[in-house]
Amino acid sequence: MRANIDESSDSLNKKVRNAEKMHINYIVVV
Repeated sequence: MRANIDESSDSLNKKVRNAEKMHINYIVVV
């Protein structure tokens, strides 16, 4: 299992798109 925290100032949509490009199976938004 791997975790990654995206602290960039990108919009939420862009962060989700980037996670999809990296083939991350589970995306958790808090």
